[in-house]
Amino acid sequence: MTYKSLVRPTLEYASTEWDPHTQACIQQLETVQRRAARFVKGDYNTTSSTSQMITDLGWPSLLQRRQQAKLCMMYRIVHELIEIPLPQNLHLRSSTTRGHNLRFIVPFYCTYYLRHSFFPSSVRLWNTLLEQTASAPSLEAFKERLESN
Repeated sequence: MTYKSLVRPTLEYASTEWDPHTQACIQQLETVQRRAARFVKGDYNTTSSTSQMITDLGWPSLLQRRQQAKLCMMYRIVHELIEIPLPQNLHLRSSTTRGHNLRFIVPFYCTYYLRHSFFPSSVRLWNTLLEQTASAPSLEAFKERLESN
């Protein structure tokens, strides 16, 4: 059983939708990755740095992987590569003085649950992208540009 082939896919299943936003939940998920790093490196010494182990292994944080997955899903939706329509309350910004021309107005929701749901959180991430990344000609080019930033 390997971490990359069995454990991480379980941790990331449907993560674009259920992406945790509280620091406590994020830490719980990252703890699993830290334990896996100890297991893979075979270093169970309590004074060893799991952050260094993860860096040595070249593993991105689970938070980064969830954000990239969320941005890829948003790319598919914006460029109509998937049959999920943009919500009616999601509008492009009319001003393009800063950022790219595919930026959206972040929808406002009163409830805590909806404020951290897929579209508001994805739009916040999407609006921070560079223009060349957001307007990539293909999903593969988008992923490459995401990883290079």
